[in-house]
Amino acid sequence: MAIERLIRSSLDKVAKRFGYRLMKDSPLLWTLPSINLRTPWTRRLSAEAPVRTVFDVGANDGKSVTWLRKAFGDATIYSFEPFGPSFERLRANVAGDARVVPVNLALGDRKETGTYHANSSPGTGSLLPNAARIAEYSPAHMVVPVGTMEVGVDRIDHFCSDRAIERIDVLKVDAQGYERHILAGAGDMLNPDTIRGIMLEVLFVDLYDGQAWPDELMAMLRERGYRLFGFSGVNYSLENGWHWADAFFVKA
Repeated sequence: MAIERLIRSSLDKVAKRFGYRLMKDSPLLWTLPSINLRTPWTRRLSAEAPVRTVFDVGANDGKSVTWLRKAFGDATIYSFEPFGPSFERLRANVAGDARVVPVNLALGDRKETGTYHANSSPGTGSLLPNAARIAEYSPAHMVVPVGTMEVGVDRIDHFCSDRAIERIDVLKVDAQGYERHILAGAGDMLNPDTIRGIMLEVLFVDLYDGQAWPDELMAMLRERGYRLFGFSGVNYSLENGWHWADAFFVKA
């Protein structure tokens, strides 16, 4: 086992040097060695106007807070995570930052109680059930269903109205295929004057039943006055092509 770990560590270092990532128990998943658009995107938004309010939707255990805080030092970050165990880790991890507001809630297109489908890896759970072929495109050991739980769901515009939030400078969404519902729940707020910059994880393969597809999300945002700034962090396999990526949007 020690030799296996040593080999794995050496391969990981070589892969990272060339902009790739290795993942176990699946067809090899690679990350395209592309420009990291996250940094120019965040700098652009900060240059246009001060970033004071960030919505981190699908915060998991809080890793996203680290780069959001680094990019937007003065912002209040609302970190939404519906899955109980992940939320507890999130709350513990951000306890030292008074301007991070952890919210144990999912966002969608209506206020309701929803069913969260948990997988063996917390970051792969969703309000949508796994698609039949998810293990073909993701490491199989990470997407084993482990149960369901009821979670609270609310709309972005309702949440903002209740808290007198008039503007969201940055909306980051990593919701495992539920992005269409979340954007719809912004209502009339979904325009570049009210929600200035949007980052979505988009899926190119069947991972969840009823998931949003990149073309429909881009069309939806284009109609609301946004344009695609670009893709970054593209994960793909040689067998199936692109699997998922981060998509950045700014005012058209």
